[in-house]
Amino acid sequence: QNDGNAVKGARPAFQFHKDHEDLYVRQESAARVLLLEGQDAGGGRGAGGRDGDTSQRGFFRILSEQHIPFAMMSDLSWIDKDPSRFDLVICPRGAPAALDRYLRQGGRVLVAGATKPDLDLPPVVKVWKRQETRSAYWRVQDRALLPSLKDTDLVFFYSDYLELEPRGKAGLTLVPPSMVGPMEKVHEDMKDTTKPGLYLADYGKGKLAYIPWDVGDLYYRASAVYHSAIVGDLVDYLLPKGRQLKTNAHPMVEMTLEQQKQQGRTLVHFINLSGSSQTAYHPAIPMSNIQVDVAGNFSSARMVSAGRDLPIKKAGGYVTFTLPSLDTYDVVVLR
Repeated sequence: QNDGNAVKGARPAFQFHKDHEDLYVRQESAARVLLLEGQDAGGGRGAGGRDGDTSQRGFFRILSEQHIPFAMMSDLSWIDKDPSRFDLVICPRGAPAALDRYLRQGGRVLVAGATKPDLDLPPVVKVWKRQETRSAYWRVQDRALLPSLKDTDLVFFYSDYLELEPRGKAGLTLVPPSMVGPMEKVHEDMKDTTKPGLYLADYGKGKLAYIPWDVGDLYYRASAVYHSAIVGDLVDYLLPKGRQLKTNAHPMVEMTLEQQKQQGRTLVHFINLSGSSQTAYHPAIPMSNIQVDVAGNFSSARMVSAGRDLPIKKAGGYVTFTLPSLDTYDVVVLR
C-alpha cells in the first residue's frame, strides 16, 4: 500500500468483526418504527438531485439523533401478512393508498410534505410554492401536544405547503409572509390565521398525523432544533406503548436495535459519530455513562468490548443498563 493510513484505520473494525463474528450473522431489525422510502415520484425538492432525497435524509437524521430505532424499506406487503409488525409508519413525503387500509385496521402513521397523501383528508384549499412562504412562520398553538416547544412561539418554514381546509384546533397555524425590511418595520404587518400546519385525525381504528410541509428537507438543510422536536413529539403522540428505546446518549451516538431470533439475543449497537465532520472523519470523542432503557423483559446485558456483564434494572416494561464507556463502537447483547 502506498498509503498505510486507511489500513491502519480499518484494522480495528475488521478485528472487532473477526473477534465477534457470531454477532454479525442473521441479524434482523427489531425496530417497531418504519421509515418508508421512495414513495413520491412527484419530482419535488426532496425527490432527488445532488443531495439525493433530502426529505428522507432529514427524517433519517431526526430519528437517528433522537435514538428512535427504525427500519427503512419501500415494501408494504407486510400490511396484509402481519399488520402488527410495526407500531408506526413514517412517510417523509406523501403516502401511498395502501396505508389507508393499515390505518383503518389500527395502525399509526406520520406523513409529511406538500405532496397530497392518498388518504382521506379535508379538501385542499391551496398549494403554496416554496417561494410564497419566504418569511412565513407557524404559530405554536398546542403545547400539550408539542411539549418540546414550550419555549417557542414561532417556527420558521420555507417550503412548499399543502393548505387543507381547517378541521378542529390545529397544533400549528400559519403566520403568512410579512415585511422583512427595513429593520424598523420588520414583521410590522404580521398577522395570524387559522390555516393549519398540522392535521391530526382518528382514522378508522388508527391515528394519523400529517405535517403538510417539508419538515424533513428543512431539517436536512437548516437543522433547526424545533423542526426535529415537532417530529419527536408527534412520534410520542402516535406510539401506543411509548418509545422502544430511551437514552441520555449524545445525538452523535448512533444506536440500532437488532435481534438474532435463533440465538434468542437482542443487540444494541453503538457507533460514536462525534469524529464525523462533513466529508472528514477524525478520532471520535470518547463518551461515558450512557444510560439505555430498552422495552422488553431481558435478564442480562453483556458489553462486548469489555467481555463483561453490566448491572440491569427492570421497571415499567423496560430493562435499564449503563454503558460505562464508548470509544468508536460497541455492542451490548441482551438476553
